[in-house]
Amino acid sequence: MNKKNNDISRENLFNDVKGVLNLGLDDHYRQITVALQEDGGRIKSAGKMTHVAFLNWVRQKLAEGWEINSCYEAGACGYWLHRELVKLGVKNLVVVAKAMGQGGKKQKTDKRDAGELCDSLDRYLRGQDRALSVVWVPTEEQEQKRALGRYHRQIMADRGRCEARGKGLLCAQGIQVLGRWWKEKVWLEVLRDPRLKDWIKEQLVGWRNKILSFEQEQNELRERIAIAENQSKSAADHTEQSTATLAALVRRVDSLALLL
Repeated sequence: MNKKNNDISRENLFNDVKGVLNLGLDDHYRQITVALQEDGGRIKSAGKMTHVAFLNWVRQKLAEGWEINSCYEAGACGYWLHRELVKLGVKNLVVVAKAMGQGGKKQKTDKRDAGELCDSLDRYLRGQDRALSVVWVPTEEQEQKRALGRYHRQIMADRGRCEARGKGLLCAQGIQVLGRWWKEKVWLEVLRDPRLKDWIKEQLVGWRNKILSFEQEQNELRERIAIAENQSKSAADHTEQSTATLAALVRRVDSLALLL
């Protein structure tokens, strides 16, 4: 991964001075297990904390004069903790989970994971590039756009499952249809079929209502995604135009300089 995308480099992460605190964070939904290393010394456990308690603990350490470096593994907990730490002045890295890139771990525990992360961070800051693999952290705007696209795909999948269940129910009763069974024209044909019993109709109506709801939501999401893409394109075009204008101005200044 490109570490520069985080505006963080090894040079500004590590200073060989007193008062440097390295933290390995094993982040979970309700709590964080913290391992710490003071001034390159022995790695110790700071225990488990809630997120609120941890951020207060970090504020206290910063107030005491510590320069704090930290890292945690990318995963379901996302990037919000990274942003909060950066706001406080902590130099944090989000890294690839070892289980993803380096195989499974033996006797996995939160305390062990936090300690290993702290050790890896120390080695990384001392110049061992392979100790950690840094993840690119998206901006909040980029994350929102990615989440919108992901939600759209989930809605499509949910709608597809409802369609398949309705079609499977019809197939099990020998009722054949051409096209999507829930569309208005085909649906009216299904309702006229003499083999359609009340209990089958009840379930089909339920699946169809879900499909129609998903379809409406999907159309709204498509419009929002299209608007977001157009906004991004407009911003990119504006940036490109500004860059071209600046380049032309530089060339003109250079030409005048040659004439003088």
